[in-house]
Amino acid sequence: MPKIVVLDEITANQIAAGEVVERPASVVKELVENSLDAGATIITVDVSEGGLKSISVVDNGSGMDKEDARLAMLRYATSKIRGFEDLNTITTMGFRGEALPSIAAVSKLKLKTKTSGKNTGFFIENHGGNIVSSGETGAQQGTSIIVEDLFYNTPARRKHLKNRATEGGLIGDFLSRLAISHPSVKITYKQNGREVFSTPGSGVLFEVLAAIYGVRILGELLHVDFINDQVQIKGLIGKPSLKRSTRQQITIIINKRYIRSNAITQAVLQAYQGLLPTGRFPVAALHITLDTRLVDANIHPAKMEIRLLNEKEVCAHVRHSLRKALQTSLIIPKEAGKQNRFEMVLPEIAAAETEYKQEEFLLEPTPEYPGLALFPSLQVIGHFHPTYILCRGEEGLYLIDQHAAHERVLYEKYLTGILENLNSQLLLAPHPVHLNPAESHQIMEHTDFLYSLGFEIDYLGGNTVFLRGIPANFPTIDVETYLLDALDYLSAANTPERRDLLLHLAARAACRSAIKSGTRMSLDEMQELVKKISSAENPYTCPHGRPTLALYPYRELTRRFLRT
Repeated sequence: MPKIVVLDEITANQIAAGEVVERPASVVKELVENSLDAGATIITVDVSEGGLKSISVVDNGSGMDKEDARLAMLRYATSKIRGFEDLNTITTMGFRGEALPSIAAVSKLKLKTKTSGKNTGFFIENHGGNIVSSGETGAQQGTSIIVEDLFYNTPARRKHLKNRATEGGLIGDFLSRLAISHPSVKITYKQNGREVFSTPGSGVLFEVLAAIYGVRILGELLHVDFINDQVQIKGLIGKPSLKRSTRQQITIIINKRYIRSNAITQAVLQAYQGLLPTGRFPVAALHITLDTRLVDANIHPAKMEIRLLNEKEVCAHVRHSLRKALQTSLIIPKEAGKQNRFEMVLPEIAAAETEYKQEEFLLEPTPEYPGLALFPSLQVIGHFHPTYILCRGEEGLYLIDQHAAHERVLYEKYLTGILENLNSQLLLAPHPVHLNPAESHQIMEHTDFLYSLGFEIDYLGGNTVFLRGIPANFPTIDVETYLLDALDYLSAANTPERRDLLLHLAARAACRSAIKSGTRMSLDEMQELVKKISSAENPYTCPHGRPTLALYPYRELTRRFLRT
């Protein structure tokens, strides 16, 4: 008897299911992506008990005839590709031909489908990889699939699933990202018969995000619009005021496919650097369009990860396009009543209502929205103790936080100096620094890295060093704190990066040197600070993400004093 045997079809399907069908959300992903590939414009997903009891996916796509429905139950049977060369130019959501047989291998699956040219539809019922019944049936055009008792025949896999609420939440998370990637498709998600969300299918990305996250998000969004001969980047990002405790609401779409990319996510976070407090993350929905020849979507069984041949360039363009969108006075916090805040954004929605249609969304550059606004022209009118500069502007009354504003000015000054000048700034006299054993170890381990930052260090023996030089352009007061800050960063960082540490040091130095709250400023000093912050690269937040100024609009003041 040979030691190597060819597995039977059912066993092979169950092994494939282990790669493709990890949990109920995996089932939903595969089925809904098939619906999109079939040209569906309306998709309804209804799950019971987090998908463990049943999953129903109904679409109005092209449907299948009897022969194709039978073939769809076989492994590697697909309508998406014809041969190996097609893998280099994939434009469909699915293409492996493993979804239906893998799902059927670990569930009780009922498929009903009908094409537009047929008077009747066709159904197949498959239990654990065995077709138990099939035949003609009445049906609407499109396909409906019901998956019941998922993993009923593989109890070990079912045991490792989370609770029903968690599994249902994972399905909702995936469907929300799919809706963002296809704004022209109406996607409805129900749990136990109750509607969780339903997108309009209008092609307007604004409306998709409103359906998923709520209408109040609309006043907190900015357009991103970038195109060159390599990449096109479109989408909506949140103002810094729309901050979250996790990065879960960063959605990256490449060629209409939602993917996970740590590199691109990091590029998004870098664009917000200095705009958000530590531990807070932005909201972003980005559509990136690339030549399909530069994208390898065949590196992961579930197609959630891809390989980009020009990843560094794409990340650089993401950082640039988001940073440009964020350089606007629209991110200035506005004090307004809840009703007024929503009314203020309605004209913006109306002006953009035709922008994100599916046919145009990834192909044509959108009009400028509402443009990069300059820092408002302000007149200093007084000081509100302990820390606010009062200014009059065209839109209303502005309050400037003197410490945050000065911190931003100094931060950009220090940063420009150290990024442009790689030389060390030598101190007039060496400064002794006494370290603990852990800090001494960090210096010995990262001597060359610290030198590249501008630190000149001599060892005296024991745990004492002489600090002879610091990063260029830093103030020469409390110089040992720069070294200690760097050592704290190195002890916490897995892979220290020079630029990240320089940003960290510049922010800490600016915070220490900035005008403190409670310091009284003369009119000339306030005017000079307003002049400097107005010419900053990013004048609207301090390096730690706190706002530098807030606006009280005239119309809000008028409303509060009942002068409407």
